[in-house]
Amino acid sequence: MLLNCLLVDDEPLAIKVLETFIRKMPDLSIAYSCNDALCALDFLQKNQDKTVDVIFLDINMPELSGLEFLKILKKKPIVIVTSASREYAVETYEHEVFDYLLKPITFERFIKTINRVIESKKITDIPAPTPPVQVQPIVPPVKEMAHISTIFVKENYKTVKIELSTVLYLESFREYTILHTSTSEIKTKQPISFFEETLPDTEFVRIHKSYIVSIQKIKSYSKNEIEIHGKSLPIGRLYKRDVEIKLGISL
Repeated sequence: MLLNCLLVDDEPLAIKVLETFIRKMPDLSIAYSCNDALCALDFLQKNQDKTVDVIFLDINMPELSGLEFLKILKKKPIVIVTSASREYAVETYEHEVFDYLLKPITFERFIKTINRVIESKKITDIPAPTPPVQVQPIVPPVKEMAHISTIFVKENYKTVKIELSTVLYLESFREYTILHTSTSEIKTKQPISFFEETLPDTEFVRIHKSYIVSIQKIKSYSKNEIEIHGKSLPIGRLYKRDVEIKLGISL
């Protein structure tokens, strides 16, 4: 099963990056590339017999912005926003976008999103082609393939070895990331985004712009927070869907 992708971005380089990523994925196909939203609307109207499964959509575009495009679009496939700015994240999620990728987009982050797309299709039980086939994730995320059990963290003028089994959660605080473990707290200037890309997807999940938690250390959860080691941590609105998928729950 191929996922047909429509690319909408007024930056030729951004289109080229997405096309390069998509061509590396055996389960993705490029339906069309557009330099503006009006062109995308025209394509969708003239090709209603063709299935578009995923739209990669920029926000800042001339004539018709990505947000205006979302408001006009009646039948929405999976929409993945690609933007250089975070400021539109909340508003786009009100239009039920699937994910919000910040430019420059890394290939690893791209793979992570596509794997979530496929998992989402399984959860929502979208019919498969005849004869029925089970859609599998295109490739395991790079960090899962590593099967790491330890990481090295820069603290002051030394590098500290951390056993992942001892990590409770990570907290972004000003220019630091604080690793809360079962025995100590380690403060490092490595950003929390570094750990999001480094830690194994099967063991950790980002629940908020300021928090990544160990799935095994979660004691309880509710719609708005997760409890770990007697500490209640908020679930951010932009991360709720990823938390639901990762934990297999409905918040």
